[in-house]
Amino acid sequence: MGVSTIAASLIMSIPDYSIGEVESLVLKAYRGAGQSWGLAQEAANAAAWMAMHGLPALDEFATLVQQIDKVDCAHLRPDFAEASLWCSSSGRLCPVVTGCAFAESNLSQHNLKSGVQIKDVLQPLIMIGFVSRAATQLKRNLIVQDAAAEFSYELSATGHFSNALNRLSGGPSKADLVIRESMNSVTETAVTPSVYQRAHASGNTVQILERFAQRTYVPATDESRNAGAGAGLLDND
Repeated sequence: MGVSTIAASLIMSIPDYSIGEVESLVLKAYRGAGQSWGLAQEAANAAAWMAMHGLPALDEFATLVQQIDKVDCAHLRPDFAEASLWCSSSGRLCPVVTGCAFAESNLSQHNLKSGVQIKDVLQPLIMIGFVSRAATQLKRNLIVQDAAAEFSYELSATGHFSNALNRLSGGPSKADLVIRESMNSVTETAVTPSVYQRAHASGNTVQILERFAQRTYVPATDESRNAGAGAGLLDND
């Protein structure tokens, strides 16, 4: 059996998941980590965006929920000390909380030509979807990259996406980010939404997410079982 045949068989043996499955699992897992349902929905939306653009959504979120498990949201959001520098006194920022804050802030007030620095972002790849939302709102191309130059992504005002360093695998677990305006055209090499319809996960990623998701399930009681579908204990036939 040739190397290419072996590689193809290995790829085929890796389970894949629909975008809807990714969204549902991340929604419950993020909520199961002790965060609000509102933020969980934002996390689910971000995971779906990542999956549709070929980014490792399930792997990134499996790591994230372990990092923020039962941590108060107040310790995961940025302190707005300066418009050009975002950081947290706890030394860690949740990319969902921070991404929402960035995308929903008054973006016109930021000096995006010189760049906005966001320090200590956990699983920074998750931020990319939120930056894309901001680019669309601003109608300007934006680039997000980490200070160590491990990854760089460009997002256009029309929703196109380009991975400048050609890296679609997982990123660092924590990084300082810089978001700035890009003068480059990203449409020629862009990945458009919905190119990817299935998502993959490595190792025990899905098991981790399912373990967190199970926390959102209400344990069954005798009363709930009797009130459910079927005759239960009250069979009058």
